[in-house]
Amino acid sequence: MKSICVANWDTNGDGELNMDEAAAVTSLGSVFTENGITSFDEFRFFTGLTNLPGWTSFCWCSALNSIVIPANLTSLSGLSFANCTALQHISVDLANTVYDSRSDCNAIIETATNKLVVGCENSNIPDDITIIGNSAFWGRWNMQKMTIPETVTTIEEDAFACCTSLKAITLPVSVSEIGNRAFIQCDNLTSVHCYMKTPPVIDVDAFTNRTNATLYVP
Repeated sequence: MKSICVANWDTNGDGELNMDEAAAVTSLGSVFTENGITSFDEFRFFTGLTNLPGWTSFCWCSALNSIVIPANLTSLSGLSFANCTALQHISVDLANTVYDSRSDCNAIIETATNKLVVGCENSNIPDDITIIGNSAFWGRWNMQKMTIPETVTTIEEDAFACCTSLKAITLPVSVSEIGNRAFIQCDNLTSVHCYMKTPPVIDVDAFTNRTNATLYVP
């Protein structure tokens, strides 16, 4: 990690990254994309960074195991951590005013909307969450199951895309909308329990393993 930071942001050339140099960084670009980092404890020193764009940032950091979102970050998406296949621990600095990880949920929640923005295989979706966001669990290859609470009304597009080990999902009565490709390339998803008496609005290709899956309804 040190070598990456020094190579990209050591402006005075002393072979170290001091706090002023870290604070001056306003974009990570694609520095960490497809990189072998396992954690980024130094993230808290990047106080000038407010945005993590999708498809760059930490996308395809397949060894990344844990991340703490610092107080200064105010914009990110599920695609910021797409295909972080080993991600198991997520938390948010308590001083962050936009996001939180309430109840030690191992996820990033947008506080104002109660939307789960980024999750991992160990996430426990809190009971007050209403939306599972776009690409929130994209590429969590090791996740085999996930409990969705009865407060969730919307599962946005690509929410569980490429969760290749996901075997079963239960959709509570509260869910009224499932976005496009929400469960695309969930090739081992063979059991879908749907408790809604009124079928939800389901976009094209929300489920792509329809041949081998069984849908259970009331």
